[in-house]
Amino acid sequence: MVLNFAVEVSANPKARFLSRQSLDEISPPEKRFDLRGALDTGFPYRLSHADHLATLFVSACYHQPHNTKKGIITDLDDTLWFGIVGEVGADAVSWSLNENAQIHGLYQQFLSSLSSAGILVAAVSKNSPGVVDEVFDRSDLVLKKSSVFPIMASWNTKSQAISSILQLWNISSDAVVF
Repeated sequence: MVLNFAVEVSANPKARFLSRQSLDEISPPEKRFDLRGALDTGFPYRLSHADHLATLFVSACYHQPHNTKKGIITDLDDTLWFGIVGEVGADAVSWSLNENAQIHGLYQQFLSSLSSAGILVAAVSKNSPGVVDEVFDRSDLVLKKSSVFPIMASWNTKSQAISSILQLWNISSDAVVF
């Protein structure tokens, strides 16, 4: 249920996400818990933490993002899938709960929802293009090859591949998440 909710919410272009890092900066984790409050009222957090959390919620609800991104460029090995395809082969990389690699499957679902919402998705990898194509030809891959353009697998530097993608997309680097 949580996964379905996350997929639906991430597909909504008006959805806002709170950053754990932002929360940690204004309300450090070690200063959140209130034992006395938990015992007396059942509310385990200090009021200062609740105040900081509420401030972030209100900000997310009423403030438009000032720097909307147009695309994302992702790595493949140990990012889109678990394993290094050049070492273990296309059949041995994984992204499912059975292989304890569900985070990679969730990431693929996230990228798929971004692509469906019109966000550009590309991939770069220091690999043989043929081996990468073999993985994208697998029927159980969550993120379909048609949702990723381009897929740049080569032995050149990733920075060269990213530059090529930016030229192909005709957008500047500040409009992209790497």
